[in-house]
Amino acid sequence: MADSTVSGPAATPEVAVTATKGRIGCFGVNVIMLGLAAMVGIGVFLVQSFDDPVISPSCDTSMADAADVAELNNDRELLRTATGCSTADEWVAALKAHPGAGALTTYTDEDAHGLLALLCVKASDTELCADASQRGLLDFELDDPRLEDL
Repeated sequence: MADSTVSGPAATPEVAVTATKGRIGCFGVNVIMLGLAAMVGIGVFLVQSFDDPVISPSCDTSMADAADVAELNNDRELLRTATGCSTADEWVAALKAHPGAGALTTYTDEDAHGLLALLCVKASDTELCADASQRGLLDFELDDPRLEDL
């Protein structure tokens, strides 16, 4: 009958511990790499989240309503976006999501800011236009009495 005793270098406890440490070391490195990848992914998500303005439901709905008007006569609906949206960034993001609200099929920031300025001529008393003015996006003062004549 064959002897079942292990002999040679693999039989020593030191070799067995070293082999086990090697396997744990590879596993540990993999866990660390997965952790780093997850942290990088979360970091990218957070950066994108802070860069992209959140569009409130009221802003999104008002802009979608303006985009749904079949004719180009959506002045009333477009004016409602001034109260549906509270910041210039939110309004621009909503316009880009629903470009049919304006006359273009796509909008650059500059195009959107131009349309926002036109809107603020008639909606100068809104939080949206106050934000646009504070950020320097308007080339007129909101309290200019001549706005009433336009």
